[in-house]
Amino acid sequence: MAMKVLVRSLTIGLLCSFLVLTTPAQPAWAQCSGSCPTSCAQAARCGQQPNRITMGPTFDNAATNSLGSAGPTYSQIRRGICPNTYNVTVSTSNPIPSVILKAIGLVESSWRQFDCDGDFASEWDWTLITGDCGYGVMQVTSCMDTGCGWFTPSRVAGEIAYNIGTGTNFLIRDKWNWLSTPTCRQIGGNNHTYGEDWYYSVIAYHSWSNVNDPNRNDPANPPYYNPERPPYLESNYTEFSYPYQERVWGYVAHPVNIGGLWWQPQRIPWVPRGIFGTWQPGNWRPPEWTPRPTFYYLPDIKANYNGWNSYITLFNPRSDLTLAVDIALYNQDGTFNKWWLDPPPSNPPPYIRLAPRASRTIAVADRFPGSSFSGSAVIAASQDIAVSVIRVYQGTPYTCAIYNAVETVSNKVYVPLLHRNNNYWNSEIIIQNAGSQSAQVTVYYHARTGYSCSTSVTITTRGSYTFDLKNNPGCDIGSPFVGAATISSTQPIAVVANQLRDDGANGTVESLMNYEGFATGAVYLFAPMLMRGNNDWDSGLAIYNHNASSNSIQIGYNAQQGESWSGSQTIASGANGIVTIHPAPPDSVSPPSPLWDRPF
Repeated sequence: MAMKVLVRSLTIGLLCSFLVLTTPAQPAWAQCSGSCPTSCAQAARCGQQPNRITMGPTFDNAATNSLGSAGPTYSQIRRGICPNTYNVTVSTSNPIPSVILKAIGLVESSWRQFDCDGDFASEWDWTLITGDCGYGVMQVTSCMDTGCGWFTPSRVAGEIAYNIGTGTNFLIRDKWNWLSTPTCRQIGGNNHTYGEDWYYSVIAYHSWSNVNDPNRNDPANPPYYNPERPPYLESNYTEFSYPYQERVWGYVAHPVNIGGLWWQPQRIPWVPRGIFGTWQPGNWRPPEWTPRPTFYYLPDIKANYNGWNSYITLFNPRSDLTLAVDIALYNQDGTFNKWWLDPPPSNPPPYIRLAPRASRTIAVADRFPGSSFSGSAVIAASQDIAVSVIRVYQGTPYTCAIYNAVETVSNKVYVPLLHRNNNYWNSEIIIQNAGSQSAQVTVYYHARTGYSCSTSVTITTRGSYTFDLKNNPGCDIGSPFVGAATISSTQPIAVVANQLRDDGANGTVESLMNYEGFATGAVYLFAPMLMRGNNDWDSGLAIYNHNASSNSIQIGYNAQQGESWSGSQTIASGANGIVTIHPAPPDSVSPPSPLWDRPF
Protein backbone atom coordinates (compact mmCIF):
# COMPACT_ATOMS: atom_id res chain seq x y z
CA MET A 1 0.00 0.00 0.00
CA ALA A 2 2.74 2.49 0.85
CA MET A 3 4.16 2.03 -2.59
CA LYS A 4 0.85 2.85 -4.22
CA VAL A 5 0.51 6.08 -2.16
CA LEU A 6 4.02 7.05 -3.19
CA VAL A 7 3.25 6.53 -6.86
CA ARG A 8 0.30 8.84 -6.77
CA SER A 9 2.57 11.65 -5.56
CA LEU A 10 5.08 11.21 -8.43
CA THR A 11 5.22 13.05 -11.73
CA ILE A 12 3.97 11.40 -14.89
CA GLY A 13 7.54 10.69 -15.98
CA LEU A 14 8.39 8.93 -12.77
CA LEU A 15 5.11 7.10 -12.88
CA CYS A 16 6.06 5.65 -16.29
CA SER A 17 9.42 4.59 -14.90
CA PHE A 18 7.69 2.90 -12.01
CA LEU A 19 5.40 0.99 -14.35
CA VAL A 20 8.36 -0.34 -16.30
CA LEU A 21 9.99 -1.50 -13.12
CA THR A 22 6.94 -3.34 -11.95
CA THR A 23 6.38 -5.15 -15.34
CA PRO A 24 9.81 -6.54 -16.26
CA ALA A 25 10.43 -8.51 -19.48
CA GLN A 26 10.15 -12.22 -19.10
CA PRO A 27 13.44 -13.96 -18.28
CA ALA A 28 14.96 -15.79 -21.25
CA TRP A 29 13.93 -19.23 -20.01
CA ALA A 30 10.32 -18.10 -19.86
CA GLN A 31 10.35 -17.46 -23.63
CA CYS A 32 10.65 -21.20 -24.29
CA SER A 33 7.68 -23.46 -23.75
CA GLY A 34 8.00 -26.79 -22.00
CA SER A 35 11.51 -28.11 -21.54
CA CYS A 36 14.21 -30.04 -23.39
CA PRO A 37 15.09 -32.96 -21.12
CA THR A 38 18.54 -34.51 -21.54
CA SER A 39 20.76 -36.95 -19.72
CA CYS A 40 23.87 -35.10 -20.93
CA ALA A 41 26.20 -33.16 -18.63
CA GLN A 42 24.78 -29.70 -19.32
CA ALA A 43 21.13 -28.77 -19.22
CA ALA A 44 19.61 -27.17 -22.29
CA ARG A 45 19.52 -23.36 -22.26
CA CYS A 46 16.72 -21.26 -23.63
CA GLY A 47 17.72 -18.84 -26.35
CA GLN A 48 16.61 -17.19 -29.55
CA GLN A 49 17.66 -18.92 -32.75
CA PRO A 50 18.32 -16.12 -35.28
CA ASN A 51 17.70 -16.28 -38.99
CA ARG A 52 20.64 -18.47 -39.91
CA ILE A 53 21.89 -16.39 -42.83
CA THR A 54 22.67 -13.61 -40.33
CA MET A 55 25.16 -15.85 -38.49
CA GLY A 56 27.88 -15.59 -41.15
CA PRO A 57 29.76 -12.70 -39.50
CA THR A 58 30.06 -14.71 -36.28
CA PHE A 59 31.95 -17.42 -38.16
CA ASP A 60 34.11 -14.71 -39.75
CA ASN A 61 34.98 -13.36 -36.31
CA ALA A 62 35.75 -16.86 -35.05
CA ALA A 63 38.07 -17.42 -38.03
CA THR A 64 40.07 -14.28 -37.23
CA ASN A 65 40.12 -14.76 -33.44
CA SER A 66 38.00 -11.63 -33.09
CA LEU A 67 35.20 -12.86 -30.82
CA GLY A 68 36.73 -11.14 -27.80
CA SER A 69 34.89 -11.84 -24.56
CA ALA A 70 32.10 -13.50 -26.54
CA GLY A 71 34.37 -16.50 -27.17
CA PRO A 72 37.02 -18.56 -25.40
CA THR A 73 40.75 -17.88 -25.55
CA TYR A 74 42.32 -19.71 -28.48
CA SER A 75 45.41 -21.87 -28.33
CA GLN A 76 48.23 -20.94 -30.65
CA ILE A 77 48.31 -22.97 -33.85
CA ARG A 78 51.22 -25.03 -35.13
CA ARG A 79 52.91 -24.04 -38.40
CA GLY A 80 55.50 -25.92 -40.46
CA ILE A 81 56.25 -29.56 -41.23
CA CYS A 82 56.81 -31.79 -38.21
CA PRO A 83 59.03 -32.15 -36.34
CA ASN A 84 60.10 -28.58 -37.24
CA THR A 85 56.92 -26.81 -36.18
CA TYR A 86 56.42 -23.56 -34.33
CA ASN A 87 53.52 -21.62 -32.81
CA VAL A 88 51.66 -18.70 -34.38
CA THR A 89 48.53 -16.82 -33.34
CA VAL A 90 45.32 -16.86 -35.35
CA SER A 91 44.44 -13.24 -36.13
CA THR A 92 42.84 -10.96 -38.70
CA SER A 93 46.12 -10.99 -40.64
CA ASN A 94 46.66 -14.72 -40.07
CA PRO A 95 43.15 -16.22 -40.25
CA ILE A 96 41.59 -19.62 -40.64
CA PRO A 97 39.54 -19.67 -43.87
CA SER A 98 36.08 -18.90 -42.50
CA VAL A 99 34.45 -20.98 -45.23
CA ILE A 100 35.92 -24.10 -43.55
CA LEU A 101 34.24 -23.22 -40.23
CA LYS A 102 30.98 -22.36 -41.97
CA ALA A 103 30.88 -25.67 -43.82
CA ILE A 104 31.71 -27.64 -40.66
CA GLY A 105 28.91 -25.84 -38.81
CA LEU A 106 26.53 -26.62 -41.65
CA VAL A 107 27.36 -30.34 -41.63
CA GLU A 108 27.22 -30.51 -37.83
CA SER A 109 23.97 -28.68 -37.13
CA SER A 110 22.78 -26.66 -40.13
CA TRP A 111 23.85 -23.62 -38.06
CA ARG A 112 21.34 -24.33 -35.29
CA GLN A 113 22.08 -23.47 -31.67
CA PHE A 114 18.53 -23.38 -30.26
CA ASP A 115 16.33 -25.99 -31.92
CA CYS A 116 15.29 -28.67 -29.45
CA ASP A 117 12.09 -29.37 -31.41
CA GLY A 118 13.97 -29.78 -34.72
CA ASP A 119 11.74 -27.49 -36.77
CA PHE A 120 14.60 -25.28 -38.10
CA ALA A 121 12.58 -22.16 -37.18
CA SER A 122 13.96 -18.76 -36.16
CA GLU A 123 12.36 -18.67 -32.72
CA TRP A 124 12.94 -19.02 -29.00
CA ASP A 125 13.82 -22.63 -28.22
CA TRP A 126 16.06 -24.83 -26.09
CA THR A 127 19.62 -25.83 -26.99
CA LEU A 128 20.01 -28.36 -29.77
CA ILE A 129 21.49 -31.43 -28.03
CA THR A 130 21.99 -34.58 -30.10
CA GLY A 131 21.99 -38.18 -28.93
CA ASP A 132 25.78 -38.22 -28.52
CA CYS A 133 25.59 -35.11 -26.31
CA GLY A 134 26.74 -32.70 -29.01
CA TYR A 135 25.81 -29.12 -28.19
CA GLY A 136 24.68 -26.42 -30.57
CA VAL A 137 26.13 -25.14 -33.81
CA MET A 138 29.51 -26.89 -33.67
CA GLN A 139 28.19 -29.98 -31.82
CA VAL A 140 30.72 -29.70 -29.01
CA THR A 141 30.91 -32.98 -27.07
CA SER A 142 34.28 -33.11 -25.30
CA CYS A 143 34.67 -31.79 -21.73
CA MET A 144 31.07 -30.59 -21.50
CA ASP A 145 31.15 -31.59 -17.84
CA THR A 146 34.40 -29.89 -16.78
CA GLY A 147 35.36 -27.57 -19.64
CA CYS A 148 38.94 -28.97 -19.93
CA GLY A 149 40.09 -25.88 -18.06
CA TRP A 150 39.84 -23.50 -21.02
CA PHE A 151 36.12 -23.04 -21.70
CA THR A 152 32.83 -22.78 -19.81
CA PRO A 153 30.39 -25.59 -20.75
CA SER A 154 27.25 -23.65 -19.82
CA ARG A 155 28.24 -20.90 -22.27
CA VAL A 156 28.73 -23.49 -25.01
CA ALA A 157 25.14 -24.58 -24.41
CA GLY A 158 23.72 -21.08 -24.14
CA GLU A 159 25.66 -18.71 -26.44
CA ILE A 160 26.05 -18.96 -30.22
CA ALA A 161 29.34 -17.06 -30.54
CA TYR A 162 30.86 -18.95 -27.61
CA ASN A 163 29.80 -22.27 -29.13
CA ILE A 164 31.35 -21.45 -32.52
CA GLY A 165 34.53 -20.18 -30.86
CA THR A 166 34.82 -23.31 -28.74
CA GLY A 167 34.37 -25.56 -31.76
CA THR A 168 37.00 -23.51 -33.60
CA ASN A 169 39.50 -23.89 -30.78
CA PHE A 170 38.87 -27.62 -30.58
CA LEU A 171 39.67 -27.71 -34.30
CA ILE A 172 42.91 -25.81 -33.62
CA ARG A 173 43.96 -27.39 -30.34
CA ASP A 174 42.87 -31.03 -30.59
CA LYS A 175 42.81 -31.61 -34.35
CA TRP A 176 45.25 -29.39 -36.28
CA ASN A 177 47.89 -29.27 -33.53
CA TRP A 178 47.43 -32.96 -32.75
CA LEU A 179 48.01 -33.85 -36.40
CA SER A 180 51.09 -31.60 -36.47
CA THR A 181 52.71 -33.45 -33.59
CA PRO A 182 53.02 -36.29 -32.71
CA THR A 183 50.62 -37.88 -35.23
CA CYS A 184 52.17 -36.10 -38.24
CA ARG A 185 49.54 -36.03 -40.96
CA GLN A 186 50.16 -32.78 -42.77
CA ILE A 187 49.49 -31.10 -46.09
CA GLY A 188 51.59 -28.62 -48.05
CA GLY A 189 53.40 -26.19 -45.78
CA ASN A 190 50.98 -26.93 -42.92
CA ASN A 191 49.77 -23.34 -43.23
CA HIS A 192 46.40 -22.77 -41.55
CA THR A 193 45.54 -19.84 -43.84
CA TYR A 194 45.24 -22.21 -46.83
CA GLY A 195 41.96 -24.05 -47.15
CA GLU A 196 43.42 -27.20 -48.77
CA ASP A 197 45.81 -27.68 -45.82
CA TRP A 198 42.79 -28.32 -43.53
CA TYR A 199 41.61 -31.54 -45.18
CA TYR A 200 43.02 -33.95 -42.60
CA SER A 201 42.07 -31.75 -39.64
CA VAL A 202 38.48 -31.63 -40.88
CA ILE A 203 38.46 -35.44 -40.91
CA ALA A 204 39.77 -35.44 -37.34
CA TYR A 205 37.04 -33.02 -36.19
CA HIS A 206 34.58 -35.82 -36.86
CA SER A 207 36.68 -38.98 -36.39
CA TRP A 208 40.26 -39.82 -37.28
CA SER A 209 39.35 -43.40 -38.08
CA ASN A 210 38.46 -45.61 -41.00
CA VAL A 211 34.84 -44.48 -40.72
CA ASN A 212 36.05 -41.62 -42.94
CA ASP A 213 38.20 -43.76 -45.23
CA PRO A 214 36.94 -42.73 -48.71
CA ASN A 215 37.92 -46.17 -50.04
CA ARG A 216 35.61 -47.98 -47.64
CA ASN A 217 33.27 -49.79 -49.99
CA ASP A 218 32.09 -53.02 -48.39
CA PRO A 219 28.26 -52.91 -48.38
CA ALA A 220 28.22 -55.50 -45.60
CA ASN A 221 30.32 -53.29 -43.33
CA PRO A 222 28.77 -49.81 -43.20
CA PRO A 223 29.36 -47.01 -43.71
CA TYR A 224 29.58 -47.89 -47.41
CA TYR A 225 31.04 -45.35 -49.84
CA ASN A 226 30.34 -46.27 -53.45
CA PRO A 227 33.40 -45.51 -55.62
CA GLU A 228 31.02 -44.18 -58.27
CA ARG A 229 29.61 -41.48 -55.96
CA PRO A 230 29.85 -38.00 -57.54
CA PRO A 231 31.30 -35.05 -55.61
CA TYR A 232 28.95 -34.23 -52.74
CA LEU A 233 25.93 -32.08 -53.70
CA GLU A 234 26.52 -32.67 -57.41
CA SER A 235 23.95 -35.47 -57.47
CA ASN A 236 21.05 -36.93 -55.52
CA TYR A 237 23.24 -39.27 -53.45
CA THR A 238 22.25 -39.17 -49.78
CA GLU A 239 24.34 -37.31 -47.23
CA PHE A 240 25.62 -40.38 -45.44
CA SER A 241 26.86 -41.93 -48.67
CA TYR A 242 29.94 -39.74 -48.17
CA PRO A 243 32.73 -39.50 -45.59
CA TYR A 244 32.65 -36.42 -43.40
CA GLN A 245 35.39 -34.47 -45.18
CA GLU A 246 33.71 -34.82 -48.59
CA ARG A 247 30.50 -33.39 -47.16
CA VAL A 248 32.36 -30.39 -45.75
CA TRP A 249 34.18 -29.80 -49.06
CA GLY A 250 30.89 -30.19 -50.91
CA TYR A 251 29.31 -27.40 -48.87
CA VAL A 252 32.38 -25.18 -49.37
CA ALA A 253 31.65 -25.30 -53.10
CA HIS A 254 27.84 -25.46 -52.81
CA PRO A 255 26.59 -23.36 -49.87
CA VAL A 256 22.98 -23.23 -48.81
CA ASN A 257 20.91 -20.67 -50.70
CA ILE A 258 17.97 -19.87 -48.40
CA GLY A 259 17.28 -16.16 -48.30
CA GLY A 260 20.50 -15.73 -50.29
CA LEU A 261 23.85 -17.53 -50.37
CA TRP A 262 25.19 -18.15 -46.88
CA TRP A 263 28.71 -17.54 -48.22
CA GLN A 264 30.43 -17.13 -51.55
CA PRO A 265 31.14 -20.62 -52.94
CA GLN A 266 34.75 -21.64 -53.32
CA ARG A 267 36.48 -24.48 -55.11
CA ILE A 268 39.25 -25.66 -52.81
CA PRO A 269 41.34 -28.61 -54.05
CA TRP A 270 40.70 -31.78 -52.11
CA VAL A 271 43.05 -34.64 -51.26
CA PRO A 272 42.30 -37.33 -53.86
CA ARG A 273 40.70 -40.54 -52.68
CA GLY A 274 43.56 -42.70 -53.90
CA ILE A 275 46.11 -41.18 -51.49
CA PHE A 276 44.35 -42.84 -48.57
CA GLY A 277 45.78 -46.27 -47.79
CA THR A 278 49.24 -45.48 -49.18
CA TRP A 279 50.89 -45.09 -45.77
CA GLN A 280 51.17 -48.78 -44.87
CA PRO A 281 49.64 -51.88 -46.48
CA GLY A 282 46.21 -52.53 -45.03
CA ASN A 283 46.08 -49.18 -43.20
CA TRP A 284 43.44 -46.64 -44.30
CA ARG A 285 45.50 -43.57 -43.37
CA PRO A 286 47.10 -41.18 -45.89
CA PRO A 287 50.87 -40.68 -45.94
CA GLU A 288 52.47 -38.56 -43.26
CA TRP A 289 52.88 -35.70 -45.71
CA THR A 290 50.86 -34.77 -48.80
CA PRO A 291 52.71 -32.06 -50.76
CA ARG A 292 50.00 -29.89 -52.35
CA PRO A 293 46.45 -30.78 -53.43
CA THR A 294 46.01 -29.11 -56.79
CA PHE A 295 43.37 -28.80 -59.52
CA TYR A 296 44.21 -29.24 -63.19
CA TYR A 297 41.67 -28.35 -65.89
CA LEU A 298 41.15 -30.14 -69.20
CA PRO A 299 38.69 -28.06 -71.25
CA ASP A 300 38.38 -30.40 -74.24
CA ILE A 301 37.76 -34.12 -73.61
CA LYS A 302 36.06 -36.47 -76.05
CA ALA A 303 35.23 -40.16 -76.22
CA ASN A 304 33.77 -41.89 -79.28
CA TYR A 305 32.57 -38.49 -80.48
CA ASN A 306 32.32 -38.20 -84.28
CA GLY A 307 35.58 -40.08 -84.65
CA TRP A 308 37.36 -38.10 -81.91
CA ASN A 309 38.90 -39.55 -78.75
CA SER A 310 41.04 -38.16 -75.94
CA TYR A 311 43.90 -39.77 -74.08
CA ILE A 312 45.12 -38.33 -70.77
CA THR A 313 48.81 -38.79 -69.96
CA LEU A 314 49.98 -38.39 -66.36
CA PHE A 315 53.53 -38.25 -65.03
CA ASN A 316 54.66 -38.26 -61.40
CA PRO A 317 57.80 -36.08 -61.33
CA ARG A 318 58.71 -36.89 -57.73
CA SER A 319 61.28 -39.53 -56.87
CA ASP A 320 60.09 -40.08 -53.30
CA LEU A 321 56.26 -40.09 -53.13
CA THR A 322 53.32 -41.95 -54.59
CA LEU A 323 50.99 -39.75 -56.61
CA ALA A 324 47.19 -40.05 -56.53
CA VAL A 325 44.71 -38.32 -58.82
CA ASP A 326 40.94 -38.13 -59.11
CA ILE A 327 39.68 -37.43 -62.63
CA ALA A 328 36.12 -36.05 -62.75
CA LEU A 329 34.43 -35.87 -66.16
CA TYR A 330 31.79 -33.16 -66.70
CA ASN A 331 29.22 -32.71 -69.42
CA GLN A 332 29.21 -29.43 -71.35
CA ASP A 333 26.24 -28.21 -69.25
CA GLY A 334 28.33 -28.58 -66.06
CA THR A 335 26.63 -31.72 -64.76
CA PHE A 336 28.83 -34.47 -63.41
CA ASN A 337 29.15 -37.47 -65.72
CA LYS A 338 31.51 -39.94 -64.04
CA TRP A 339 34.94 -40.51 -62.53
CA TRP A 340 37.75 -42.29 -64.23
CA LEU A 341 37.84 -45.58 -62.32
CA ASP A 342 39.95 -48.63 -63.02
CA PRO A 343 37.76 -51.69 -63.49
CA PRO A 344 36.57 -53.45 -61.48
CA PRO A 345 35.58 -50.98 -58.70
CA SER A 346 36.89 -53.11 -55.83
CA ASN A 347 39.93 -53.41 -53.61
CA PRO A 348 42.55 -52.28 -54.30
CA PRO A 349 40.89 -48.88 -54.78
CA PRO A 350 40.00 -48.14 -58.40
CA TYR A 351 41.57 -44.68 -58.26
CA ILE A 352 44.75 -43.77 -60.08
CA ARG A 353 48.01 -44.10 -58.18
CA LEU A 354 51.45 -43.57 -59.69
CA ALA A 355 54.71 -44.70 -58.17
CA PRO A 356 57.64 -42.24 -58.11
CA ARG A 357 58.74 -41.24 -61.64
CA ALA A 358 55.98 -43.38 -63.16
CA SER A 359 53.69 -42.33 -65.99
CA ARG A 360 50.43 -43.59 -67.40
CA THR A 361 48.18 -42.89 -70.36
CA ILE A 362 44.46 -43.61 -70.09
CA ALA A 363 41.97 -43.85 -72.94
CA VAL A 364 38.87 -41.90 -71.90
CA ALA A 365 36.77 -44.05 -74.26
CA ASP A 366 37.39 -47.05 -71.98
CA ARG A 367 34.89 -45.48 -69.55
CA PHE A 368 32.31 -44.99 -72.31
CA PRO A 369 31.86 -48.37 -74.00
CA GLY A 370 29.04 -48.11 -76.50
CA SER A 371 28.41 -44.41 -75.82
CA SER A 372 29.96 -41.02 -76.56
CA PHE A 373 31.12 -38.08 -74.47
CA SER A 374 32.05 -34.47 -75.20
CA GLY A 375 32.87 -32.26 -72.26
CA SER A 376 35.70 -31.38 -69.89
CA ALA A 377 37.58 -32.83 -66.94
CA VAL A 378 38.93 -31.67 -63.60
CA ILE A 379 41.88 -33.47 -62.05
CA ALA A 380 42.47 -33.31 -58.31
CA ALA A 381 46.07 -34.32 -57.66
CA SER A 382 47.88 -34.94 -54.39
CA GLN A 383 50.90 -33.00 -55.63
CA ASP A 384 52.26 -31.18 -58.68
CA ILE A 385 52.15 -33.43 -61.74
CA ALA A 386 52.59 -33.23 -65.48
CA VAL A 387 49.36 -33.73 -67.47
CA SER A 388 48.84 -33.72 -71.23
CA VAL A 389 45.80 -34.49 -73.35
CA ILE A 390 46.19 -36.17 -76.73
CA ARG A 391 43.24 -35.47 -79.00
CA VAL A 392 42.99 -38.04 -81.76
CA TYR A 393 40.88 -38.19 -84.92
CA GLN A 394 40.58 -41.90 -85.67
CA GLY A 395 39.09 -41.48 -89.11
CA THR A 396 40.89 -41.24 -92.43
CA PRO A 397 43.39 -39.65 -92.43
CA TYR A 398 44.43 -40.27 -88.82
CA THR A 399 45.56 -37.10 -87.05
CA CYS A 400 46.31 -36.01 -83.49
CA ALA A 401 47.61 -33.12 -81.38
CA ILE A 402 48.52 -32.48 -77.74
CA TYR A 403 47.73 -29.75 -75.23
CA ASN A 404 48.84 -29.43 -71.63
CA ALA A 405 46.42 -29.31 -68.73
CA VAL A 406 45.71 -25.82 -67.40
CA GLU A 407 46.74 -25.25 -63.79
CA THR A 408 46.74 -21.45 -63.65
CA VAL A 409 43.20 -20.29 -64.37
CA SER A 410 42.34 -16.64 -64.82
CA ASN A 411 39.49 -14.20 -65.43
CA LYS A 412 41.27 -13.05 -68.58
CA VAL A 413 42.85 -15.35 -71.15
CA TYR A 414 44.64 -14.58 -74.43
CA VAL A 415 44.42 -16.74 -77.56
CA PRO A 416 47.11 -15.54 -80.01
CA LEU A 417 46.24 -17.38 -83.24
CA LEU A 418 42.80 -18.08 -84.72
CA HIS A 419 41.61 -18.90 -88.22
CA ARG A 420 38.39 -18.85 -90.17
CA ASN A 421 38.41 -20.22 -93.71
CA ASN A 422 42.11 -19.45 -94.01
CA ASN A 423 43.42 -21.90 -96.62
CA TYR A 424 41.06 -24.50 -95.16
CA TRP A 425 42.19 -23.79 -91.59
CA ASN A 426 39.53 -23.13 -88.95
CA SER A 427 39.71 -22.75 -85.19
CA GLU A 428 37.74 -23.76 -82.14
CA ILE A 429 37.89 -22.00 -78.77
CA ILE A 430 36.91 -24.30 -75.90
CA ILE A 431 36.27 -22.47 -72.61
CA GLN A 432 35.89 -24.30 -69.28
CA ASN A 433 34.41 -22.56 -66.25
CA ALA A 434 36.85 -23.27 -63.41
CA GLY A 435 35.01 -21.03 -60.96
CA SER A 436 32.41 -21.65 -58.29
CA GLN A 437 29.49 -19.85 -59.97
CA SER A 438 28.10 -19.33 -63.46
CA ALA A 439 30.47 -17.29 -65.62
CA GLN A 440 29.61 -14.43 -67.94
CA VAL A 441 32.21 -14.81 -70.66
CA THR A 442 32.98 -12.31 -73.45
CA VAL A 443 35.27 -13.05 -76.40
CA TYR A 444 36.85 -10.01 -78.09
CA TYR A 445 38.13 -10.91 -81.56
CA HIS A 446 41.04 -8.99 -83.05
CA ALA A 447 42.05 -9.32 -86.68
CA ARG A 448 45.64 -8.61 -87.72
CA THR A 449 44.87 -4.89 -87.81
CA GLY A 450 42.95 -4.61 -84.53
CA TYR A 451 39.50 -5.03 -83.00
CA SER A 452 36.81 -6.86 -84.99
CA CYS A 453 33.81 -7.70 -82.77
CA SER A 454 32.77 -9.36 -79.52
CA THR A 455 30.35 -12.05 -78.40
CA SER A 456 29.18 -13.22 -74.98
CA VAL A 457 27.94 -16.45 -73.45
CA THR A 458 26.98 -17.74 -69.99
CA ILE A 459 28.79 -20.91 -68.91
CA THR A 460 27.40 -22.75 -65.92
CA THR A 461 29.59 -23.87 -63.02
CA ARG A 462 31.91 -26.70 -64.14
CA GLY A 463 30.51 -26.35 -67.67
CA SER A 464 32.27 -25.77 -70.98
CA TYR A 465 31.44 -24.05 -74.25
CA THR A 466 32.88 -24.26 -77.75
CA PHE A 467 33.09 -21.36 -80.20
CA ASP A 468 33.34 -22.97 -83.65
CA LEU A 469 34.81 -20.15 -85.73
CA LYS A 470 33.95 -21.82 -89.01
CA ASN A 471 30.22 -22.18 -88.28
CA ASN A 472 29.44 -20.06 -85.21
CA PRO A 473 32.05 -17.53 -84.05
CA GLY A 474 29.28 -15.58 -82.28
CA CYS A 475 29.74 -12.33 -84.24
CA ASP A 476 30.81 -11.22 -87.71
CA ILE A 477 34.57 -11.70 -87.70
CA GLY A 478 34.68 -11.88 -91.48
CA SER A 479 35.91 -14.62 -93.79
CA PRO A 480 38.72 -15.34 -94.20
CA PHE A 481 39.91 -14.31 -90.74
CA VAL A 482 43.36 -14.53 -89.17
CA GLY A 483 43.65 -12.99 -85.74
CA ALA A 484 43.59 -13.42 -81.99
CA ALA A 485 41.17 -13.08 -79.08
CA THR A 486 41.01 -11.76 -75.55
CA ILE A 487 38.55 -13.64 -73.37
CA SER A 488 37.19 -11.99 -70.21
CA SER A 489 35.11 -13.78 -67.60
CA THR A 490 33.44 -13.14 -64.26
CA GLN A 491 34.87 -16.46 -63.06
CA PRO A 492 38.26 -18.09 -63.58
CA ILE A 493 38.39 -20.01 -66.85
CA ALA A 494 40.64 -22.49 -68.65
CA VAL A 495 40.89 -22.24 -72.43
CA VAL A 496 42.14 -24.43 -75.26
CA ALA A 497 42.29 -23.43 -78.94
CA ASN A 498 42.14 -26.06 -81.68
CA GLN A 499 43.35 -25.44 -85.24
CA LEU A 500 41.78 -27.81 -87.76
CA ARG A 501 42.47 -28.09 -91.48
CA ASP A 502 39.99 -29.92 -93.70
CA ASP A 503 40.46 -31.27 -97.18
CA GLY A 504 38.32 -28.59 -98.80
CA ALA A 505 36.02 -31.18 -100.36
CA ASN A 506 33.92 -33.05 -97.82
CA GLY A 507 35.26 -31.36 -94.68
CA THR A 508 37.31 -34.35 -93.51
CA VAL A 509 39.96 -33.27 -91.00
CA GLU A 510 43.47 -33.58 -92.41
CA SER A 511 45.53 -31.76 -89.79
CA LEU A 512 45.11 -30.70 -86.17
CA MET A 513 47.06 -28.39 -83.89
CA ASN A 514 46.06 -27.10 -80.46
CA TYR A 515 47.40 -25.05 -77.59
CA GLU A 516 46.36 -23.69 -74.20
CA GLY A 517 45.23 -20.10 -73.75
CA PHE A 518 47.61 -17.76 -71.94
CA ALA A 519 46.62 -16.17 -68.66
CA THR A 520 49.35 -13.52 -68.94
CA GLY A 521 51.69 -12.00 -71.45
CA ALA A 522 55.37 -11.23 -70.98
CA VAL A 523 58.06 -8.82 -72.10
CA TYR A 524 60.39 -11.74 -72.95
CA LEU A 525 59.11 -14.92 -74.57
CA PHE A 526 60.98 -18.05 -75.63
CA ALA A 527 60.16 -20.56 -78.37
CA PRO A 528 62.21 -23.69 -77.64
CA MET A 529 62.18 -25.18 -81.14
CA LEU A 530 61.69 -23.91 -84.69
CA MET A 531 62.34 -25.72 -87.95
CA ARG A 532 62.95 -24.52 -91.47
CA GLY A 533 63.10 -26.99 -94.35
CA ASN A 534 63.67 -29.91 -92.00
CA ASN A 535 62.23 -32.98 -93.80
CA ASP A 536 59.49 -30.71 -95.16
CA TRP A 537 58.73 -29.28 -91.73
CA ASP A 538 58.49 -25.51 -91.33
CA SER A 539 57.50 -23.56 -88.23
CA GLY A 540 55.47 -20.40 -87.79
CA LEU A 541 55.16 -17.80 -85.06
CA ALA A 542 52.07 -15.86 -84.02
CA ILE A 543 52.60 -12.89 -81.69
CA TYR A 544 49.65 -11.09 -80.17
CA ASN A 545 50.12 -7.57 -78.83
CA HIS A 546 47.23 -7.41 -76.34
CA ASN A 547 48.09 -3.86 -75.31
CA ALA A 548 46.03 -0.78 -76.15
CA SER A 549 49.07 0.82 -77.83
CA SER A 550 51.46 -0.12 -80.63
CA ASN A 551 54.54 -2.17 -79.87
CA SER A 552 57.95 -2.89 -81.31
CA ILE A 553 58.92 -6.56 -81.23
CA GLN A 554 62.50 -7.77 -81.58
CA ILE A 555 63.12 -11.43 -82.43
CA GLY A 556 66.53 -13.04 -82.19
CA TYR A 557 67.20 -16.46 -83.74
CA ASN A 558 69.94 -18.88 -82.74
CA ALA A 559 70.72 -22.15 -84.43
CA GLN A 560 70.95 -25.27 -82.33
CA GLN A 561 74.08 -25.89 -80.32
CA GLY A 562 77.12 -26.51 -82.49
CA GLU A 563 75.92 -24.32 -85.38
CA SER A 564 77.09 -20.74 -85.77
CA TRP A 565 74.18 -19.05 -87.57
CA SER A 566 72.05 -16.36 -85.89
CA GLY A 567 69.68 -13.71 -87.15
CA SER A 568 67.27 -11.06 -85.95
CA GLN A 569 64.31 -9.01 -87.08
CA THR A 570 62.19 -6.15 -85.72
CA ILE A 571 58.44 -6.02 -86.27
CA ALA A 572 55.93 -3.30 -85.47
CA SER A 573 52.53 -4.32 -84.10
CA GLY A 574 49.54 -2.05 -83.72
CA ALA A 575 47.30 -1.95 -80.66
CA ASN A 576 45.66 -5.37 -80.17
CA GLY A 577 47.37 -6.47 -83.35
CA ILE A 578 48.65 -9.87 -84.37
CA VAL A 579 51.88 -10.59 -86.24
CA THR A 580 52.33 -13.92 -88.01
CA ILE A 581 55.68 -15.11 -89.33
CA HIS A 582 55.74 -18.09 -91.65
CA PRO A 583 58.09 -19.64 -92.16
CA ALA A 584 60.06 -18.69 -89.07
CA PRO A 585 62.81 -17.68 -89.42
CA PRO A 586 61.84 -15.80 -92.61
CA ASP A 587 63.89 -15.40 -95.78
CA SER A 588 64.75 -11.84 -94.75
CA VAL A 589 67.20 -13.08 -92.11
CA SER A 590 68.90 -15.48 -94.57
CA PRO A 591 68.67 -18.71 -92.58
CA PRO A 592 70.45 -21.84 -93.79
CA SER A 593 68.26 -24.76 -94.82
CA PRO A 594 67.60 -27.20 -93.33
CA LEU A 595 67.66 -25.55 -89.91
CA TRP A 596 66.74 -26.45 -86.35
CA ASP A 597 66.42 -23.17 -84.59
CA ARG A 598 65.93 -21.64 -81.15
CA PRO A 599 64.85 -17.97 -80.99
CA PHE A 600 65.38 -15.92 -77.87
